[in-house]
Amino acid sequence: MKLGWKLFLLLLGFSLVPFAALRINAVRGMERLGAELSEHVGTFLVHEAESRMSDLVEDHARLLLAKRDNLALLLRLQAGAVRKRLFDPAPAGGEDASFLVRVRPMSRHDRDTDPGYRLLRPDGSLSPAGLTDAPLLFTAPPAIPVTDLRPEMARLAPLAGDLAALDRPGKPPVWRVVTLTGGLTAVTLVDGQHPGLFDPRESFWYRSSLAAKAGDDPVWTLPYVVPALKRIVLTTAMPLRDAAGKIVAVTAITTPLDDLLDELAPGGHISHELASFLVTAEQAAGDAEGERQLLAAAGSRPIRGRHGWLTRVEPEQVRSENREVFTEVARDVAEGRKGVRRLPFEGRDSLWAYAPVGQGQALLQIAPVAEVLAESRSATAYVERRIADQVRFSGFVAGLVMLMLIPATLLGARTVTRPAADLARAARRLAKGDFSARAHPRGRDELAELGGIFNEMAPQLADRVRMRESLELAMEVQHRLLPKSPPQVPGLDMAALSIYCDETGGDYYDFFTFTGKKAGRLGVVVGDVTGHGVGAALLMATARALLRPRAEEGGTPGEIMAGVNRDLTLDTMGTGRFMTLFYLEIDQATRRLAWARAGHDPALLYDPRSGTFLELDGRGVPLGIVEDASYEDKSAAEAPAGAMLVIGSDGIWETRSPEGEMFGKDRLRDIVRDKAAAGSRAVLEAVVQALDDFRGDCPQEDDVTLVVAAFHT
Repeated sequence: MKLGWKLFLLLLGFSLVPFAALRINAVRGMERLGAELSEHVGTFLVHEAESRMSDLVEDHARLLLAKRDNLALLLRLQAGAVRKRLFDPAPAGGEDASFLVRVRPMSRHDRDTDPGYRLLRPDGSLSPAGLTDAPLLFTAPPAIPVTDLRPEMARLAPLAGDLAALDRPGKPPVWRVVTLTGGLTAVTLVDGQHPGLFDPRESFWYRSSLAAKAGDDPVWTLPYVVPALKRIVLTTAMPLRDAAGKIVAVTAITTPLDDLLDELAPGGHISHELASFLVTAEQAAGDAEGERQLLAAAGSRPIRGRHGWLTRVEPEQVRSENREVFTEVARDVAEGRKGVRRLPFEGRDSLWAYAPVGQGQALLQIAPVAEVLAESRSATAYVERRIADQVRFSGFVAGLVMLMLIPATLLGARTVTRPAADLARAARRLAKGDFSARAHPRGRDELAELGGIFNEMAPQLADRVRMRESLELAMEVQHRLLPKSPPQVPGLDMAALSIYCDETGGDYYDFFTFTGKKAGRLGVVVGDVTGHGVGAALLMATARALLRPRAEEGGTPGEIMAGVNRDLTLDTMGTGRFMTLFYLEIDQATRRLAWARAGHDPALLYDPRSGTFLELDGRGVPLGIVEDASYEDKSAAEAPAGAMLVIGSDGIWETRSPEGEMFGKDRLRDIVRDKAAAGSRAVLEAVVQALDDFRGDCPQEDDVTLVVAAFHT
């Protein structure tokens, strides 16, 4: 063999070995990079999903508990109305009234053909009747003749009006029950339906109420089926005692379970296959070792891409193949603990997140881990494809370079491995939580493209970490705190809105329609918390929760304001936060206005006959600053016919133009004067449009709230 060939083979051997080693090292480095990236991203996504599921199920549990608290509050109001009717003097005219009663037919055949509804007339006779003949249905045990119970019926009959006044439009239906210890039961009718109990004294909620001590919270049942309604319901009940402390009656509220669950969001942002259950931990039948099972009275599963809560006549048993971890989950539910566990569900590795919503009850949400890791698998597949493409490309380049020069081959290997090493270092920093990590791609080859994709992916992952469902839930809850629309009040045309500069804000408005001694009055309130955002929204919600029950108790606006201030100061003392508030009551019969101010700008009362404005002023410091502050009560004898009342927050007149000029109150007065004849909605829309035009391209810097009320002529 000639020397030239030997030299060629020698050079080929010297160039092939290091190049092959470098190429193998580069391929393995890329494979390790893909594996590390997939592992770390997958671990991060699972941890993030656990955190988001925990936040979501806890937020939903709090929302469900809030609904239960609202029902308990409604029950206490109902108990007050029943107590008044039981212990106040009986109303006159009851002896001439007829009552809708239900008697139990004697034979089984009669029960199948005759529901037993009768009209008990003043002379004691019974005639067939329907459920539309009266708002209240009375039942009694078979051993007690219904004619003997006419005095009690006459005393309870006015409850129909009392309980109807407690109902709020748009709210889910509830059935209200009052059972005297003597056996007489009065139940409200909703759309011609009722729970169908002849003697509720045999029920769990009645017996539990009798066992409750004075001052105990209302008792709750587990979900159960009411055949007469063909629905699964929950019942909350409490006893009524006389002056001596003896129980004389039990009053209860029954509500459909699916109505309590219908506002819970499906959680599709976490997993499109997220399943939700309302579960109860119960002792397994015949189990001597105390093992518990989870029974779901209601559940939400994805069906054709959509979620919806379904209640079940026969509870569904929620199981897992991992009995050890499942037992721990069931124990947590029974003992009222929250948590997130990883265990199989229906054969798939899943995340279980749960939070308590009652004694032995929890809200359970289950998401397949495979769907949580879908994004990680997609990124891994993409990296593997890019690595495979790069390997093929580098092999082709290697063949060409081997025919040229060994230094060019070595330089090419370094050029290939340097971007991969840089990308691996950036991936390790990203896996440790450093979201500022970036690759430094150079050139326009595939590794540079991969580095660019990595640099795009890192901030997206950071955004996902920062994304919290709590902010969206806070915004949704705050919007629900504001009235959907002003109440319909004869003689008044009202419109109102709040526009927040952030997702949540500190402005607040509300309307109160009163019953009892304040019946016939309308309360209007506008408040403004310092600052905006989540902190201001929380203070606003606290003030709203304090003001509503305080206004219902009675007293002048100044007294109501002072009481709210005392309670609110306990939360704000030393924080530097406070809020201004304007509270006004309108006597619908006389148009008399009574108000008090807590540092809020005066409301404006426009009289179209004279074209003048009256400022509704008064002394009073903002709420949450001085605990023992007092507030001046002010009043106006009568709002003129055609007058217009305007209450706003400082976000209106402090809106600035691009030149820095404030909108001011004069412009607001001009709009009211110009649009008053067109009604409150026209004034509201004109003010919003004027603010947008005045602000131009400048961002909204403060919350804007406006309430407009026009007095009809």
